[in-house]
This record gives sequence, structure tokens and C-alpha cells, in this order.
Amino acid sequence: MNIQLAHQKVKEFLNVRVKIDAWDLDVPEGLYSPTSNNYQPGSSAITLPIQNLVHKRAGLNLIETSVRLPYRITYRFPCDLAYDVLPFSGLEGVLSTVHLLSLLQLPDENIKLFQPAEVEDSITVERIAQQDGDWLVNLNFAFDVVFNTTDFPDISDIQPPDYYNIDNPPSLSEITIRVNRAKPEFIKSNASTYIEDSTINIIK
Repeated sequence: MNIQLAHQKVKEFLNVRVKIDAWDLDVPEGLYSPTSNNYQPGSSAITLPIQNLVHKRAGLNLIETSVRLPYRITYRFPCDLAYDVLPFSGLEGVLSTVHLLSLLQLPDENIKLFQPAEVEDSITVERIAQQDGDWLVNLNFAFDVVFNTTDFPDISDIQPPDYYNIDNPPSLSEITIRVNRAKPEFIKSNASTYIEDSTINIIK
């Protein structure tokens, strides 16, 4: 698990729980998208830049990662609708459902914590500029995610893969336990009163 895989797992989590017509679009391509028995408002989603990324050592060769992953889902409505006719109740329901499901289900078994984060403007409204003026309603939300990083991320699209090579890179999924033998005058804070007897390596 690494930050890239965690992002992918959360995206998959959203895809099967919320109807999203297209990813990586600021504006839905059309007003409507057909479903099995009806037409629903066109939608799109984008992944926003991560926030609060922190890696912490949680043990020997064990690294715990915490990060905030923000997203935005946008719905498109006809320009001739009055503002107070926009279906805010249903949109609020979608946002609430996303939050509730994140508290009940994990995107992946390797994710230790997954919960909604506080966002200042949960729903924002705007019109498409320099087009037909259709309404755009944005659902803004984020998740706080915690997991153990076990693999380095892929950065080959940013710099050459051989730019920096780690000789014998340490495993990020290995735990080393040192077993010490105490002397008769053992004092926990005094390293001279015990000696290392053996080590135990646990590899995931």
C-alpha cells in the first residue's frame, strides 16, 4: 500500500456507491445521463490535491501514513431552472450518504482508518461561464485516511526511474523484534545491564 494505491481504492469505493458519469472533468458533458428507467442529471467528479500528508515511524521498518483526500462531484442542471427549484434536498442526501458509508465501510482491508473530514463549503453553486449558463452544483467532501505504507510510490513520470537508486532498500513491511537477556542487576534505563540475545524478523 502507498499513497497512489490508497487514492485508487477510494476512487473505486466512490464509483460503486455514487453515480458518476465521468472522472477528471470540471463540468459534466451533458445535462442528463440515462439510467435503466429514467434520466438523471449529468455528473462528473475530480480528485483534488491531497492535504496533510504525513509519514510516521510506527515501529522498526513500519511506516504509518495519514492523509486527507479531497474530492468534488458536480451535477449539471438546465439554465432555465430557478435557483430555489434546484434539488438541494436530494444533493444533500447524496453527500450525507457518502459520509455515512465511509463510516460503515472501508475501501480496502489495508486501510486502517477511513472517515469524512470537515469541509468549509460542502455544497457550492455556480453557472457555466461563456456558454449557455447551466447551473453547476458541486458536492465538496474529503476523507481522512490512515494506512501502513508497504511500497514506495511510482514516480517514473516525474523523474527517470534510475535517478536515485537505493542499495538494498529496506522492506517497508518487515518488523524486527530484538530479544534481550537481562543481567542480575537489570535496570531498564541502563543498557549495560542487558545484552541482545536474538532477533526475530516478521515479513508480511
